[in-house]
Amino acid sequence: MTSSKATAVERLDGEQLLKALIEATKLLSQRADTINALNVFPVPDGDTGTNMLLTMRATVEVGLAGKLTVDMVAATVARAALMGARGNSGVILSQYLKGLARGLAGSTDVDAVTLANALATAAVVARDATDRPVEGTMLTVACDAARAAMACAALGGSCQEVLVAASHEARVSAEHTPDLLPLLHDAGVVDSGALGLATILEGMAASVAGQPPGEEWVGSVATSAAGRMAAASFGFCTEFVMQGDRLDLAEIRNWLHSVGDSVLAVADGDLVRVHVHTLDPDAVIAEAKQRAMVDRVKVENMTEQHDRLRTSLMAEKQMDRCGLVVVAVGDGFAALFQSLGANALVTGGQTFNPSVQELVRAVAEVGARECVLLPNNTNVLAAAQQAQRLLGCHLEIVPTRDLAEGVAAALAFRPDRSAEENARRLATAVNAVRTAQITRAVRSAQLNGHNLTEGCLLGMVGERLVSSGDDLLTVLINTLRELQADAAEVITLYPGEAVTAAEAQVLAEQLQRSFPSQQIECVAGGQPHYLFLVACE
Repeated sequence: MTSSKATAVERLDGEQLLKALIEATKLLSQRADTINALNVFPVPDGDTGTNMLLTMRATVEVGLAGKLTVDMVAATVARAALMGARGNSGVILSQYLKGLARGLAGSTDVDAVTLANALATAAVVARDATDRPVEGTMLTVACDAARAAMACAALGGSCQEVLVAASHEARVSAEHTPDLLPLLHDAGVVDSGALGLATILEGMAASVAGQPPGEEWVGSVATSAAGRMAAASFGFCTEFVMQGDRLDLAEIRNWLHSVGDSVLAVADGDLVRVHVHTLDPDAVIAEAKQRAMVDRVKVENMTEQHDRLRTSLMAEKQMDRCGLVVVAVGDGFAALFQSLGANALVTGGQTFNPSVQELVRAVAEVGARECVLLPNNTNVLAAAQQAQRLLGCHLEIVPTRDLAEGVAAALAFRPDRSAEENARRLATAVNAVRTAQITRAVRSAQLNGHNLTEGCLLGMVGERLVSSGDDLLTVLINTLRELQADAAEVITLYPGEAVTAAEAQVLAEQLQRSFPSQQIECVAGGQPHYLFLVACE
């Protein structure tokens, strides 16, 4: 990956940092199963790829919005990572992010030197959090990447070039981890946590450079090692958070070493996050409760955990090329979009528009290489476009105006196609359907030659009033005529939350008399504000 001085990002702001973390999370999601297969050191402690991914996901779920500064993003992300950390690798990663936040403290935006120093601080804090650090792990990668970043900054490099240098060195460092750990050398694999951190730095660098990640190199250095894991019992992976005044971190670590191994204890203010492998988790937790308040307890049988997490990840992992994110409201529509393959649903619509951050977070959670977003409301389109600018070219928006158009679009979605191709397919499907809404007037008015009284029924095609009155069947028929329903093959009714299933069925039977040649379907929508959404195709 290269950059030019003329176009390189000289300073990094909060929005760019958040976007970089989102991109890193997405790239980590794509490689999680590969990283999991390397998890042979020191014991099968769940799945490193899964643990690092879930920890990173916690950082992009914090709901940051408004004017973002670098220190605000970094501090919020670090705290979220600590509380959402999973496994040994996740806790170390949270400390890496804590160190990054420490290095960026007090900065609205940062130059290359500050950024490089922050990466160095991140490496130091992560290492200090591990009382028995081992070379040939993510700790080594963090230090090597930091050295490259500082060297680049010292030569006048930009923020973009600093991250690219750190990413490149992290890759090289990860590839050489077998030279430092005999266990890895014997297994013929690189360290899983090292590969995870290299992936995160690669995702951040690609985001800031405005380019996709470099050529796929992971497969060449990551030989599947899942079958090499011993089937023996490794005890219980025990995690919890201790909270209290004047907790002695050194004393807690000594105690943990006396009751188990693979010990990790890190502090953040009055919180201490604990990870330990032990044969008697109940006794460890009981002792912890004698010392402090205990929260977020998680105990896993490590042998069973390995199989379970691998199965869970394969079920969860987005194997498809393209993901589908849908903005929807109403239980019926939510279930319908899920059945049509939506990977993420964002609650929102009329009078309740989702934020840009909610849309960004939903796309990031999908973890697919590309995504298509259906806003399903004209008032959501602006936020969707802002999310697209933040996320980059991998997100395509199909500007669906209502939920009925969204259903038509989702029916045409193919997860094995690119986002660009899907956008064309879905747009074609939307153009083939004609939709309308039936609602009630919230005030008296005169519009398009209609004298409207508060509470009267309105038939709307887009923003155009085409029918009004007090009789629902009449308004529906007139609205459907405007949609040229006589020429349609199928008329679909989506009753809202104020319409019972029985009422909707009676109305559908009455409509059949006016449109005898059409197939009339009634599908539960459950949407607020609109008595019915209708579609003709």
